[in-house]
Amino acid sequence: MFRFKPGQLAALAVKAGVVSLITGLLAFVYNWHIVGGGWQWFPVLLFPGNLVLDLFTEEIHFWPKLALQMAGQFLVTVVLTYTLLGGVKSLFRKRND
Repeated sequence: MFRFKPGQLAALAVKAGVVSLITGLLAFVYNWHIVGGGWQWFPVLLFPGNLVLDLFTEEIHFWPKLALQMAGQFLVTVVLTYTLLGGVKSLFRKRND
């Protein structure tokens, strides 16, 4: 059912991270330029990035803060996807493999 070739699991995790990064960037642009801040779904869509951003102080300038948030958006999604898919793969593999 869940048969991945050696590098396929990592490639899938990176693809999920890129999708999450693009979603985060689009949500940021929408929240910043169109809504003007305070969009109710912004924290939901950027949850992985906000996890990393919470580790730092609020006194960071705009561009480093945006870079940290987007890096967190990508990295947390990649690690979480890789871990969850690896766990699901190990649950569903046959005992003889």
